[in-house]
Amino acid sequence: MSVNADAAVLQPIKTDKLRARVAGTPAHLGVLPQVPTLKELSFESANRMSVFGVYAPVGVPATMLDRQHAEVNKALATPALREPLTASDNVPASTSRAEFNQQIAADFHINSRRIKAAFIKAR
Repeated sequence: MSVNADAAVLQPIKTDKLRARVAGTPAHLGVLPQVPTLKELSFESANRMSVFGVYAPVGVPATMLDRQHAEVNKALATPALREPLTASDNVPASTSRAEFNQQIAADFHINSRRIKAAFIKAR
């Protein structure tokens, strides 16, 4: 089972009612520094983090996408948005539109291979 390290999960971990076995993050979680990462347990290729972003339909003009991108990055730089994200061990990242597209494409490719290898079919 995989979950984000939010308050609902952290409380039982901190009171020893639930045990965190591994962090699926590139580095230790600030709120759970004692929990090893997948890389430390020799499972680095399994480290697939959640990626959050703002999407738009096909055909939106590049000028509008550029403006949206700039506004989102501006908002991510404010303490009002950045602090609650980092407090829950989400890492706000300002990437270019091209880098974000590459990340989504890579995740799609990796997850597609895993789904095919596990013979998972849609119903």
